Amino acid sequence: MPDKPYYADILAKGLRIARKETALKHKYIQFNDAAFYRFLVFDIDKPRAALAWENANLTAPNTVVINPKNTHAHLFYYLKDPICKTDNARLKPVSYLKAIYQAYALKLQADTAYVGLIAKNPLNPAWQTWYIHNNLYSLFELADYVKLQKIITKKALSEDFIGRNDGLFNTIRIWAYKARYNYKNYSDFAAAVYTYTNSLNQLFTMPLKINEIKSITKSIANFVWKHFTEESRHNLIQKTHTSELQAKRGIKSGIARYVKNENKRAAARLLRAQGKSYREIAEELNISSHMTIINWLKN
Repeated sequence: MPDKPYYADILAKGLRIARKETALKHKYIQFNDAAFYRFLVFDIDKPRAALAWENANLTAPNTVVINPKNTHAHLFYYLKDPICKTDNARLKPVSYLKAIYQAYALKLQADTAYVGLIAKNPLNPAWQTWYIHNNLYSLFELADYVKLQKIITKKALSEDFIGRNDGLFNTIRIWAYKARYNYKNYSDFAAAVYTYTNSLNQLFTMPLKINEIKSITKSIANFVWKHFTEESRHNLIQKTHTSELQAKRGIKSGIARYVKNENKRAAARLLRAQGKSYREIAEELNISSHMTIINWLKN
């Protein structure tokens, strides 16, 4: 684990950094550091998640950390050889690892939006921890249990730079609209935006450069902090909750569907930036036709 990992007790209030000894006292903690992947962590938000690997005919994780209130869980696989993820990293091991992760996530029915920055702390008494074994996995051993998608090439990634940038921007801005109200000062909010942007960026086989992340962070943080104030929120509620508007239920339903589709559009951009085909994106977002995805990404 990192010497100074991120940690939290309530995720909605943002992340903090402390020495490992301090961070380990809290409910959530960062496992992979900025330079290496040492763990594969899967977030499974369904009952009896601890046995998802067995139901999917996958090899057993090393550790399972369970929420006793709903039996959702995080599954941890420990890697024998850490995989470098810095700018100097070799492309093939990183893309191979991410192809394995994607295949496992689909079979486990894990949350594909989970960015893996922090996870449930196995040592915290809020959770139930199941230690299964201490064997370390090579990527080849993990790959034996799944069928991998085609590994993305460096050329394809460079051609898809705009798609990655656009997908990341739209995903973060939608998150920031709601997250804004959890922060009382700009610096904390901007730091949270940066943390979330950078963690999502790590999902790409070749993440965007740090200056791109800083640019996206600054743009979103400045705009959202300025325009999404408590006053503007109050005014919006006043304008949109009059008796006349409340009576127009059909319009409200239409707006709700539009917002839902906008969220799916943002997700589609991010999935496309990760190299998924239009058909794969349609299936993952429960869209009946892949032509809908094509049309979304044209606009």
